[in-house]
This record gives sequence, structure tokens and C-alpha cells, in this order.
Amino acid sequence: MENCLPLLSDDLLRVIVSDVKNYALSNGLGLRCKESPNDDMMQLLPISLFPSPFPRATFEFAQSIQKSVNKLMHAVSLDSSFLCEQLETTIAVDEFTKNLLLTHLKVLKEGSAQENSLGLFRADYMLNEEPQLLRQIEVNAISVSFGGLSNKVSKIHEYVMSKYNPAMHKKESFPQRDTCFMLAKGLTDAWDYYGVASAVILIVVEDTVINVYDQKAIEFAVYHTRPEIKIMRKKFSELPSITRLVGNQLLFVENNEVAVVYFRTAYTPEQYNQSLWDLRFLLEKSKAIICPSIHYQLAGVKKIQQVLTKKEVLEKFLTESNEMEAVYSTFAKISGLELNEQGNAALAEALNHPHKYVLKPQREGGGNNFYGEEMVGILSSLKNDRKREAFIVMELISPRPIKNYILRPSYPVSSEPEEIVGELGIFGTIMGNKNEILFNEETGYVLRSKAVGVKEGGISAGFGILDTPFLY
Repeated sequence: MENCLPLLSDDLLRVIVSDVKNYALSNGLGLRCKESPNDDMMQLLPISLFPSPFPRATFEFAQSIQKSVNKLMHAVSLDSSFLCEQLETTIAVDEFTKNLLLTHLKVLKEGSAQENSLGLFRADYMLNEEPQLLRQIEVNAISVSFGGLSNKVSKIHEYVMSKYNPAMHKKESFPQRDTCFMLAKGLTDAWDYYGVASAVILIVVEDTVINVYDQKAIEFAVYHTRPEIKIMRKKFSELPSITRLVGNQLLFVENNEVAVVYFRTAYTPEQYNQSLWDLRFLLEKSKAIICPSIHYQLAGVKKIQQVLTKKEVLEKFLTESNEMEAVYSTFAKISGLELNEQGNAALAEALNHPHKYVLKPQREGGGNNFYGEEMVGILSSLKNDRKREAFIVMELISPRPIKNYILRPSYPVSSEPEEIVGELGIFGTIMGNKNEILFNEETGYVLRSKAVGVKEGGISAGFGILDTPFLY
């Protein structure tokens, strides 16, 4: 299927654009204005005008392996010796990853009052065109976004197709998953395991939140399904002065016992200072269930992703052959840049064929990667420098472009459809400890797209749009 677009006159296009913008804003599909973020102003979240075709079999395969991806992340996170060994070269040159690992090791040494960890993960994939293969881009472990809004986009696209392209509209082509409520259930299930009726769920956020409506959608879903659960929302930076441990284990923020800590921040160095690293340690050693725990966050760093692409490593954590092979089939080629023969070969390959690779640091969130000449410049400057070990080099995926219209705030819609490529995210929720997994679920999807030629895909970072897979 080429696209989901009907033949449109300029006049009809303007009508549809106006209709969709009004529908979107009427249903909370927006961002705070970056220029003046406040509670009184909302702007349109960048979205596609129509859904984008996506093969049903590929979509369902990505769904089918998510519980295995969750299980893999859980198993890796519990192997502290493996984390230390694999991150040894990285932490020598990456202060942020070093602080994460040192905090984790300090918690292991001093002990934690809570054995369970909660993960709300998202595995991201692109569908390579030639050959047509699903390729994992990354697994996001902390502050995973757009689960609160993906369903709203799907409903918009169902509306658009039924009203403006009825000949192609099929309800069964839209995946029926309420991602927002399923992610909220992960939080409430963790709250139930904590077992104190007066305890709260603490949502930890940045000082300035642009993607607030995605976060609030999950918060409101908790309220609508479990109104007895109190939610607190606090800035990461304000927590040190209002947080304490009682009896060396119960976590209190102000005068509220905390059952679950849900991070929507804390994934970049700029979001920390020493008092916040001290706070992170305090949270991790408390009785509260942390989402994600620091060892879950470590399992998501790019170096670990790279090492897991080796089959002999992967099969240590996924011992069932069929499960391991299914996950392994999605892996792209990823190489480390250690100062050794293999690292030198990977660097030379990337320098000789820069159009085939992307350079990635150990970070989550959009806007961190390097491509083309920028990648060449960085790698050339680090040829004989250990600082190169802070990066991995990944094979660049080449998905088939789809034509669609893009709606962006304050920009006119092009009269001609643009070519876009999509990145499918599959959400997963897991909670467990070293002895057992308490629950493990696939919990929905999001499709993020971007114009051809745009390298990054982060929507809050200003690069991409929200989209919907139209299954065929």
C-alpha cells in the first residue's frame, strides 16, 4: 500500500486541516508553547494528517516479542557483574553513565528496602525497505513518552479516514489498544503491590515540561480507573529539600508516604547536580517502587544494546531458543569504538561509509545522534582518543518513504504531500525482582514519523510528528 491519501483539492485540504487541528486541540493533543510555557497556552502537537500504511504481520510480530524484550531488560538489569564488565570502558569517558553505575553499586552495597522494580519500556523499530526487515532502533527505559497521546492520534485518524476517505476506511486497520490506560495500570498495579492505602504515586518531572499533556493523560487515567489513589507531581530539582526516609526505609515527600516513583525526567546529565545524585540514591534505597530503577535505566544504555547484539551474549539472558531468535532477528549491526582492533575497524568503516551509519552516545531522548559529515568530524577528531568509547556506531536503517501531509504549529501545510518515514514504538510494562517476575505485559504502541532527510525523530525535541499505523 502506497499511502492513505484521497485526491484533494487545495480547498478541501484547507477544510481537512482546519477540522483536524480543531479535533486535536479539542481532545488535548498538544504541547506547551516552547517560547512561553505555561498552563494557559497550548499549541498543536505535530501530527500527520492521515494515517500511514504499515504491514499488519510486521506490527503484530513487534507486539508478540515485547514481553521477551521486557524480560531481557529485567534479566540484564539484575546482572551487576555483567553491567560493570560491559560498561568498564564507557564509564572511563562518560561521567553520566559512571554516576548511574556507581549509584547502583552503592545501593547494592548498602541494601534497598524494596526488592521490586517497575519498568515502563518502549522498544522502537524501523522497517527497512531493502531487504524488508524490522530493525530495533533502541529500547527506551526511562521517561518513555507519547503513551498518553498515541490513542488520541489514532482516534483523529479514524475520524479523518471515515469522513474524508471512506472508500479506504476500515476500523480493523487501526490497532485497538488503549496504551494510556494500560501504562496507567502498570503504575496502579505497582501501587497495589506496595500495599499501603494512604501512600501516593509520585511523578517526578523537569523544571519546565513541554510535553505535559502526555504526562497528564496517564495521571488522569490513574484517577479515572483508581480514584482512591493520590498522585503527587513534583519537580526533580525541588525534591532534595522535601524528601526524607523514615526508619531508614519509608520514603516521604512532604508528609506523604510514597509507594511508587515514576520518573519523567532524570535521563540526561544536565538534569542532575550532586544533591540530585544523592537524592537518586535515597530513592533507590527506599521502600518505594521506582520506575525505572537505576539498574533498569542502566540496562537501556547504548553500550548494553550493542553488546546484546552478539548472539552468544543474548542467549545468556533469553534461554528459550525461539524467544531469543525472534528478538535477535530485529537487531541491526552495532559496533563499539574501543581502542582495539575491533573498535578501529568499526571506526574506519564508519569514516569510509558515513551514509551507512549513525553515531550514538549513551543517552535517551531526542537530538543526541550524529550523522554524515558531522559524524565524520567527531570520529576524525577522536581517532586515537579514549573519548570515542563513549559512543557506539549503528547501521543506518533505510525505511520506505510514505507520502502524507504534516501538521505543525504555526506552519502552513504544504499543498503537496511530503515523504515521511515512520518509527514504530511498542510499549511494555514489567515488574519483578531477582526471584520472580510479578507481571509482564505488552501495553500498546505509538508511531512517530519524520520527513525524509530529517535525521532525528524526537517530537518534543522538535524533529518528528505523531502518526498512526494503518494496518494492511
